[in-house]
Amino acid sequence: VAAARRGASLYLSIGSPFQALKLAEMGLAEAGEDPELLSYAARAAWLAGILGDARRYSRRWRDRAPSSSDRADALYLMIRLAWEAKEPAEMGSVRDEGEPLIEHLTPGAEKARAMAGLAQSAMLRDQQELAVKWANKALVLADEFDLPRIRLAALVEKSTALANSWNTTDEGHENMSGKVEDD
Repeated sequence: VAAARRGASLYLSIGSPFQALKLAEMGLAEAGEDPELLSYAARAAWLAGILGDARRYSRRWRDRAPSSSDRADALYLMIRLAWEAKEPAEMGSVRDEGEPLIEHLTPGAEKARAMAGLAQSAMLRDQQELAVKWANKALVLADEFDLPRIRLAALVEKSTALANSWNTTDEGHENMSGKVEDD
């Protein structure tokens, strides 16, 4: 099980999702409820394009997550998977489940990443104002805690939401071409 964890993590980090999934599933055959292996299996299946497996593994991961942070990470992936499955109602219910978790997360990367995830969920469902609200909150934390990757993700969500609204299109394009290039 430990070797499966290490191997799945390594294969994910080098862009080999099929190998990561195979190792995660081997580990899950021995320890079927292991949250770490479930997280690797969910991510690997998603990256390998096996949407059904990714959705099943992500739900199991969420249900067995040992911390609010892990649960938020699972929900973030579930939002993306629901969007890819063209299930907007599911996206909304997962977002509704994730929003209260924000209060339990420690200010910093965990909280900023969760806020960026909520921004993405809103943006994908054409809720521009809500997307900008969550992206701005994520940006504040990203700047405060020097989180450049999360800052970039939040800027992309904010800029896309602004560009998709007729009255803020120019601002969105300016954000996308100016601030994002700076990062």
